[in-house]
Amino acid sequence: MNKIILIDITSCLNHENIKSRAIGASEYQFYNLLEKLSKIYDEIICYNNTSHIYKIDKVVYKSWKNDLINDKIELDTPIIIQRMLINYNDSIYEKIKNNKIYLWIHDLTEKNVFLFNYTQEEKTKYANDELYKNNILKIFFENKNINYVFVSNFIRDKFKSYFDNYGFNIENTRFNVIYNILYEDEYIKIKNKIIPINKNYITYASAWQKGIEHVVNVFEHAIKQDNQLKLVLLTPGYDWHHFQKYAEELKNKYSDNIIIHGPVNKEQYSKIIKESLVVLTTTFKETFGCVFAESYYLGTPVIADYRSGAVKEIIDNNYIVNFDNKKETVDKILYIKNNRENINVKLDNKFMLEYNINLWLNLLKKNIV
Repeated sequence: MNKIILIDITSCLNHENIKSRAIGASEYQFYNLLEKLSKIYDEIICYNNTSHIYKIDKVVYKSWKNDLINDKIELDTPIIIQRMLINYNDSIYEKIKNNKIYLWIHDLTEKNVFLFNYTQEEKTKYANDELYKNNILKIFFENKNINYVFVSNFIRDKFKSYFDNYGFNIENTRFNVIYNILYEDEYIKIKNKIIPINKNYITYASAWQKGIEHVVNVFEHAIKQDNQLKLVLLTPGYDWHHFQKYAEELKNKYSDNIIIHGPVNKEQYSKIIKESLVVLTTTFKETFGCVFAESYYLGTPVIADYRSGAVKEIIDNNYIVNFDNKKETVDKILYIKNNRENINVKLDNKFMLEYNINLWLNLLKKNIV
């Protein structure tokens, strides 16, 4: 029997309840991939933070904390782990460490990511860099069963550099880049619909904690040049509760020049993106940037700051600017406004499902039947 295991120690979601809602990109990617793999593999088990065992379609959901340690794991079963490796001191890691592991890297390479599943006492202990190097990072280097899947070349290079700086030269053969997938089903309806473009809508749809103040600052300068412009704000939802007061302050300050949607479902989100003049990044180092791939798929240009990480792998680099240079940035916005009907953007096929699912299957050593 062909079987695969996926582990997500960060959430209790499933491949049904992530659909058509505001959600973080890594969770959206993980559970969509899980669903696609479930149509190919005979058996698929997802261990996450669920409180009970249940089954949807062919996927069995179990608790990684309670069930994984007791279940039989065949040595030839590949395991995809979302974002963070389980604490190496944990008996669960001992149970799976000899399986072929694919650690799916979505996050910036930082100490807090490697210590995500550790106790506060352990985190304090590993504030000592030498202990951190020899007790934590060494595991990632020495366990040759761990392969790495990066969502961009940008984060692959950052990850490699991070380990190189600690003296660990991880083999390139263990490094794999598979871009986040554009799942057309949730966007195709709006993509094919005729929606008038509002040439005054400047849209930001990423997490506000990534530096919304940089977008607001750009907009502040933009409306001095063109007071018809409107800032349209969305959010994936996971940080929205931290920004309620700030949203009120923005509304009071900019009044009719700002539209704040907050979290919306995928259909609403797609419509807002498609009708926008342009979508902005912040200065945040994106490890991928799903919003910007989705914008290109829907035909909407993106203006990115030069510090926005992997976004340069998605968009036309002629639209990468320095947000600190307000004249350069506003000039680019106004250029797009004056030429929008002649600017045609299209998402490269290397971000689409068929291309990337085959990369995954080749990595997992299973062919489509």
